[in-house]
This record gives sequence, structure tokens and C-alpha cells, in this order.
Amino acid sequence: MSLYDILGVKPNSTIESIRKAFRKKAKIVHPDINNGEGHEDFLKLQKALIVLSNEETRKIYDETGEYEDPFRKTSVPTLDQNVMGILDGIIHGLMEQGLFPQETFLKNAINVAKQINSKIFNEVE
Repeated sequence: MSLYDILGVKPNSTIESIRKAFRKKAKIVHPDINNGEGHEDFLKLQKALIVLSNEETRKIYDETGEYEDPFRKTSVPTLDQNVMGILDGIIHGLMEQGLFPQETFLKNAINVAKQINSKIFNEVE
């Protein structure tokens, strides 16, 4: 079943008619209306809406019949991993050059890294 079929629209439908079809069907299958049932059907509707209401993803879908699942979790490194990786490189470079006593510097660096991450993630939330 195509994404167009899920929403009950034709491939040449406008984005506004796609959104209208979504709203109409969502009122029928939404889990809140159906005592918790219809969750999977509602997710299919949401995926169809997300893919087809975006010109870029719709074009790819129309050309290939495939789309990237908008709800799929990715394995992109987190900011936390990136910060720690950068600090790790700096620390090792400085220690190899004998610029800092290893034990004291590592303790301080770990504390600084924790503070940086805490501030970054508190600002994002």
C-alpha cells in the first residue's frame, strides 16, 4: 500500500489536500478516540503526512517508491560524545608533550568536561 493510499489521496494531490486527508482520517483512527486502539494505523498516517507534505521527501518517494522512516532512531553521535572526543584528543596531545602532570590534569579535565556538558544540555532543554 502506498503512502498516497494510506491517506486516500492521488499522487498529484496538493500538500493542503494531503493535510486535509490526514486530519480527516486521524479523527477516525486516533488512539485517544479508539480507547487506545489504532496506534499503528495512526503512525502510518503520520509517516505518510510527514513524507508527502515535504516537497523534498515527496519527490524522492515519487521517484523511488522509498522513504526514510521519520520515526527511525539514528546513531548520530551525541554532543556529549563529540565534546569528550575533542577533550580526549587535547588531553593526550598535551600529556605526550609533557606539558601537564597526568593525574592532576585528568581529574581537572574530567570535571571541566562534566561542567561543559551540563551547561550545554541545560541550555538545550
